[in-house]
Amino acid sequence: MAGGIYSPEMVIKNALVDGQLTDIEITCGRISAVGKNLPTADCMTINAGGLMASAGRIYLCDGGGLDGEELLFSGFSTVVFRRRAASPSVSDCIKRAMTVPLNFAVLSDDDATVSSFSDGALPTCGSEIISDHVGAVEVGMLADIFLWTRQGSPKTPEKIIKGGRLIFDRSISPRRDIIYAMSEPLRSVFFTTQAGADSYIGKKLVGERSVATIVYSDPP
Repeated sequence: MAGGIYSPEMVIKNALVDGQLTDIEITCGRISAVGKNLPTADCMTINAGGLMASAGRIYLCDGGGLDGEELLFSGFSTVVFRRRAASPSVSDCIKRAMTVPLNFAVLSDDDATVSSFSDGALPTCGSEIISDHVGAVEVGMLADIFLWTRQGSPKTPEKIIKGGRLIFDRSISPRRDIIYAMSEPLRSVFFTTQAGADSYIGKKLVGERSVATIVYSDPP
């Protein structure tokens, strides 16, 4: 950062986005520019060489079995729990899935919030609450980007960029376990109330890249 202006952390060159070769600039873990011939000075550059770029997808979870690693390597970057976070099944899923860098959307466990939802669950289209943060290769979105070959898609990503950092590169090593050696978490966590976000222990321990609050209102 110079003079209060953040410099790009990474530029992905020549990625295929909607059928067009495109450059993607990443700053502070979010997509800051999408276009052609973006400058690359003083930041990490990845030449995608025509690999297809997709934004991390959103997985809706009601509890039960959850393989976080398989989700990540299938192109998902975020899990939305549609039941209360303190319920045994969801709590167990969160503990297991936190071993990999997946984002979470968590329903806060206070009566006022729970009464806003049917049976304490997020809306049926739960992904809508975080649509301004994840799910598209657009400016302002979290930089959770997967690069695929035409032959390998959608099960074998060539590269995974999570929160603006390269966490997997098949050309260097095909081993998935490299993601477990990261020195700091790259996930973001979303809550439906500010109280839930403020009391989240991961925030107190600086255990996440960002903790955000999404306001949800019942439709008229």
